[in-house]
Amino acid sequence: MPHDRMLHATKHPLTAARDAAGLTVEQLARIAEFEPAVLQAIEARCHRPTLGELNALAQVLRVKIVDLRE
Repeated sequence: MPHDRMLHATKHPLTAARDAAGLTVEQLARIAEFEPAVLQAIEARCHRPTLGELNALAQVLRVKIVDLRE
């Protein structure tokens, strides 16, 4: 399987971190002050998060920024 297909076959690191925290997309969006659609787009790999977005999410999820990057 080509590398790009493997990336899409696995969970986005944000999804894994959110799941580990026991949060829904809506809950994380509310806490991090994001629109749920933005988080959904990141998790679907349709939006590449900015450093600022990653920082905000990492703080809420209590993980390192590098843990949320692909």
